[in-house]
Amino acid sequence: MNDARRAIDEIEQYIEPFPLQSKSTIGQIRMPFKAWGLHTNAQELAHAAVISIAITKKMKNDGIKSANFLPVVLKYIQEYCPLHKIECSNSKYRTIDGTCNNIMQPTWGASGTPMQRIIEPFYADGIDELRVSIVDDSELPNVRYLSNLFFVKKHSPALQVNTLIALWSHFVYTDLVHIQSLQIFNDEKQILSPCCAPGIMQHSECKSIMVSESDTYRDFLDCLPYMRTAPVPRPKCELGPREQANQVTSFLDASVIYGNTVQRAHALRTFRGGHLLTSSDPLNQNMAPAVNLLCSILKITTECVSDSDHLNSLPSAIILRTIWIRQHNRIATNLKTVNPHWSDERLYQESRRIVIAQLQHITYNEFLPILVGKENWLKFKLQPQSHGYDKSYNNNVDPTVINTFAAAAGQIIKFTFELMFFFTMFGKHLIWYKDDDSMKILERPLKEYFNDPGLLFSTDRIREILRYMLREPIDGPVVYMNDEFRNKLFNGKENLGYDLATLILQIGRDHGIPPYTIWREYCGGIDNFKQIESFDDLANDLIDGVELIKELAKAYKAVEDMDLFLLGLAEKPSHGALLGPTFSCIISLQFQKTKKGDRYWYENDLARSGFTKEQLAEIRKTTMAKILCNNVEYFGVLQPRVFELETNYDNYPIYCNETLLSDMNIYKWVDELNYKINVPLTEAAIEKAVEIAIKEVKQRRKRERRSIRKNQNLFKSGDPLLSYGKMMRPKDEAMVIARASDVFLQVTKNLISHIGSENDKQLLGELNINEIRDLLRNIDVSSLIDRIEPFLGRDGSVEKCLPKKLPCDDSTPYRTMSGWCNNLQNPHFANAFGPLIHLLPPAYEDGIDIPRSKSVTGELLPSARAISNKMHFDLPISHSKYSLMIMQFGQILDHELTHSPIERGPDNEILNCTRCDSHESLSIHCMPLPVPSNDPFFPTHDENGERRCLPFTRSLHGQLNLGYRNQINQLTAYLDGSVVYGSTECEEKELRAFVGGRLNVTNLGVFNSEALPQGDQEQDCRSSPEFMCFVAGDERNSHQPGLTSMHNIFLREHNRIARILEKINPSWDDERIYQETRRIVGAEFAHIAYNEYLPLLLGNRLMHKYDLNTRKTGYYHGYNDKCDASISHPFATSAFRFGHSLVSRFFPRFNAFYENFTEPVDLVENFNSVEAIYDGEREPQVNQDRNKHEEENKSPPLNASNIVQLEIYDGILKRVH
Repeated sequence: MNDARRAIDEIEQYIEPFPLQSKSTIGQIRMPFKAWGLHTNAQELAHAAVISIAITKKMKNDGIKSANFLPVVLKYIQEYCPLHKIECSNSKYRTIDGTCNNIMQPTWGASGTPMQRIIEPFYADGIDELRVSIVDDSELPNVRYLSNLFFVKKHSPALQVNTLIALWSHFVYTDLVHIQSLQIFNDEKQILSPCCAPGIMQHSECKSIMVSESDTYRDFLDCLPYMRTAPVPRPKCELGPREQANQVTSFLDASVIYGNTVQRAHALRTFRGGHLLTSSDPLNQNMAPAVNLLCSILKITTECVSDSDHLNSLPSAIILRTIWIRQHNRIATNLKTVNPHWSDERLYQESRRIVIAQLQHITYNEFLPILVGKENWLKFKLQPQSHGYDKSYNNNVDPTVINTFAAAAGQIIKFTFELMFFFTMFGKHLIWYKDDDSMKILERPLKEYFNDPGLLFSTDRIREILRYMLREPIDGPVVYMNDEFRNKLFNGKENLGYDLATLILQIGRDHGIPPYTIWREYCGGIDNFKQIESFDDLANDLIDGVELIKELAKAYKAVEDMDLFLLGLAEKPSHGALLGPTFSCIISLQFQKTKKGDRYWYENDLARSGFTKEQLAEIRKTTMAKILCNNVEYFGVLQPRVFELETNYDNYPIYCNETLLSDMNIYKWVDELNYKINVPLTEAAIEKAVEIAIKEVKQRRKRERRSIRKNQNLFKSGDPLLSYGKMMRPKDEAMVIARASDVFLQVTKNLISHIGSENDKQLLGELNINEIRDLLRNIDVSSLIDRIEPFLGRDGSVEKCLPKKLPCDDSTPYRTMSGWCNNLQNPHFANAFGPLIHLLPPAYEDGIDIPRSKSVTGELLPSARAISNKMHFDLPISHSKYSLMIMQFGQILDHELTHSPIERGPDNEILNCTRCDSHESLSIHCMPLPVPSNDPFFPTHDENGERRCLPFTRSLHGQLNLGYRNQINQLTAYLDGSVVYGSTECEEKELRAFVGGRLNVTNLGVFNSEALPQGDQEQDCRSSPEFMCFVAGDERNSHQPGLTSMHNIFLREHNRIARILEKINPSWDDERIYQETRRIVGAEFAHIAYNEYLPLLLGNRLMHKYDLNTRKTGYYHGYNDKCDASISHPFATSAFRFGHSLVSRFFPRFNAFYENFTEPVDLVENFNSVEAIYDGEREPQVNQDRNKHEEENKSPPLNASNIVQLEIYDGILKRVH
């Protein structure tokens, strides 16, 4: 065991941080490695992989086979292994990162996972050292030497296919593959590796290429830097040879368009109408959005586009992504036309699903037959079906990109480098054609465009460049690479560029790719498995074979040493293919796996994710020619088979509007519900319904305004109804949302009334009222919100207090105040001023708005007041174990999570709903509660003989969609400390001191020098002006002295931590100190809730059942971006109001020895009064709570409000079951 521990210590010493980058003249040619290493989230994975490799080598080199050693190693591996179990759901749509495509093997094909191997890796030591010659274990030929020797002579004439096929090859490659060089990280920033830097010892991960003195182009350099591809852990971090990660998904899923991470996918969306972002430049509308990230890193240009890090390397590559962005947005627009009720999310996902299907169809139907030849296309069953579904999906097929290694399931294939052949097909220049096709213009060398797509932003040049690509033949994929790629890649100011041929050869050796002869034998060889024993055996198989094998024999010591990339390109093309037999085999094998291992493949008939047969028939109409016609303005004419050169016969150019280029029938995607109901729910119809509802709401408000002036009595000072109304007042932001919500509710009522009317029974079709309600909820009306507000007299924008910036900043470590973007997948989840959610369908009487009044038996429900009188008694029962701190922390926790305000009048006045007819005579929001007979406290009639009712006002609604009424929550649903800091940016600014990261305080004297700041946040402060109430993150802070004390404690905790952080981090500014402190206090609050409070409340069994226990070590891995953290109605209106039953009327005040030392605080006299906080003796105790009759005032006695009956009635009105 000690030997094992010492071995691990040695390994940890071996894995030291890389030295920081030093400046040198070769910095420019290292730039491409930084571009290829942008996926920095792989840092943790790479570190774990390096440890596994080091342990593997240590055990092998030292011959360690001890049974005692292995358990120690395995335990150590589990400590650093960053791999976690993935929970999958059977979703209709793909995940962005490729996980859960295969439910049984959720990581197969996912981004960031190891590439698959068909043949064992060829490492010199069997683990990770670069391959050596089989003759004498000497180094293989220098890759720069091979580049100079073989890649300079052009062997092949132009072919009958055009440059677009090279561009499509690049596009497909970037969708399937992204490898990452290992990077250095310093303070979370990427730093280029110091490989080749003078005066610095080379790290073992550097495998730089030496440059010969005879190399004329490099005679001033002796080294080309190369940092190895980042390794990735094997499954379960097990020991074994080095594996490389694919940083994108291995599926042909248009990730080159949509991204491979949730963060990037969201950054590319508008979140309106399902659309993707396009350029904001008015001169370049509908272009791919410009970003500065990659190009600012490369320091080459200011105009770059997302999404793939490869795209900016060639401006022509940006063209395809721009076209597909336009195609996505065109489909989304069309889908919204036929399904106006679809939400943004559904439009985005359905459009994405169609685009992926079209991309797959074009690749397999038009591209692959040319690339690998019809023979391989049929042999590997790559051809799409002409009708019906494909039955070839097999969940035992691993679709992960091949990297070679055929041992165990789940490790990936070596397609990565084979598809790099496309670089050999590009010409030296980029050429544009004028609109009349008569002449070429602006013929410029490619080196001027590397990472500089700015030429596309001066105007829409896509059409001109595409004309060039459709007319210019390619150079065949042979052992040749033009000088723009071979010596001038990423050419910089010092005229230094990288050699792409050298780079690709070195990558192959880095990855342990088996040599050419091994792959040739695996693929069946040529001439019926003819085995290669000498260079001469290749003479008839290679282009210019006799001359080429002479050079090969000089360069390599044995035929078995030859690099796959070099010889794969040298093979004579197969019949009808661009590539030779070996490359055609490898690529066909990859695309076979890509198809058979993809559960979401467009031709599959899997129920949830599959297309209907009618939809699939429309997908099969897709051609690349039609995609170009639909998304490039004024294209005019083009050949139907756009990857081939035009001819005067079967590929003659035709006009885009000819029937040969038929388009999809988008009506095959009309939602089935539109057939069940004959209501024309078009966008125009919804807009008209909104206009009508706006007028109706305006008229109703006018009527209510007149009724309030006529029938509502003025409130008297101390009236408990006035106190309750002020305590439950809506914030300005809530009122703005409620006005729009009011209109949407009226639209819903109007539509349902129309559908269900006697004259229109036929419109109801097959749907019942609940199905219609649910249909209406799915209609996207977000674009109509801004139209509603101006009509309702908007008081001003709430954007300054509730900014909702998109895309979300996934790099910030700090929460927003409102909870916006906490969930990157669904930024609106659990936001302040969002609706409460239902765990069960709402129980409204009419399914929409009318409160439930009848039981399941059909009889009337009992009065909430009668239930309160029958079931709840004010008895002095104390718990034998738990203190009243259970109640007091529960109250501040409740105020942290939920605040559902009540409705107001049209001019924001408190409604006096004491009259039994107030629902008709005052406001529709009044729901008075009749006093039942034999009530022990209230008479059934007043002194005038009129029927007496207890006042009740409905909760403010806040749904911004059609459908049933839903109430608003003014707070964030997250445990984020909003009770301390507020839920809007405006509230936050009022609370901050903006000095040292601290919060504002009030100095009340020696006994409380750091009290809450004074203010008028509590509008019913009964101790004012002598004893002013306070201001905090929640406006109910002065509700009762115990609650005020809790607020004061967390204020002091914030400032205490801020002072410490300011002391130990003197360089931090006020903002950094504040945000870090807020983060810590929020974590403390959450920890107390889950570690101390909830276990007492729920017990260990439920804590374990619902996984609520905090972790003793490590991180929590249960986060699920599909989980909406919004507060539910049952929680807010029922379950978490249990605390009111724990309240005691009197607060005894204790000294430091927990002894009574003065008179207790009577909550009846101290509700909304903070006098006890100012007397210097209240501060030591925080152990008591408030009174059951919390709104009771000393006079008049019959105006008390019973909190229990209010809660029961509130639950009924919010249709909680």
